[in-house]
Amino acid sequence: LGWIAADILYFFEKRTVMTVIDIVWIFLAAVTAFALVFLARGAYKGRGGTELLLFSLIPPIFFCYWLIILYKDNAANPVLLSYCYQCLALAAAALSFYFSAGFVYNKSATARSLVSFLVTIYFCAVVLADNILLPLKIIFGITLIFQFINTVVFIRNLKRIKIPPCHSEQEI
Repeated sequence: LGWIAADILYFFEKRTVMTVIDIVWIFLAAVTAFALVFLARGAYKGRGGTELLLFSLIPPIFFCYWLIILYKDNAANPVLLSYCYQCLALAAAALSFYFSAGFVYNKSATARSLVSFLVTIYFCAVVLADNILLPLKIIFGITLIFQFINTVVFIRNLKRIKIPPCHSEQEI
């Protein structure tokens, strides 16, 4: 719900100079917020289905679109450090949601998922210190919290694989 509130704040902040790109961004952000709610509900209830397949693809698409917009807006900016951490945070968020979607499609990558969750947490925390619009800070903060919860749940659900001991060289 905080994501939708940030989306509304972004709309009111940009309403005087709204472009088609901003309208598409606002629409994708709202759809992503609803997709994350339905994904969390489906994961909590343990239900799968075709709706989870669709909803799992929406967040990576949103973050990739946002990354493209960020680069387009800053392509002529000679100070790369003014937006590079935002680029890294968006790319990490897109990757982490992409690897999360792999679990819905039974194509999990455990180590990559965990690393992408942790990298997303780090870069979203770094971006929160930047001087950006408040709605964008809220979305980065919610992404940080969401991926932190994903990381905790992910680590709790990991299972150890028991390897039988090797007694002699002949068994090898």
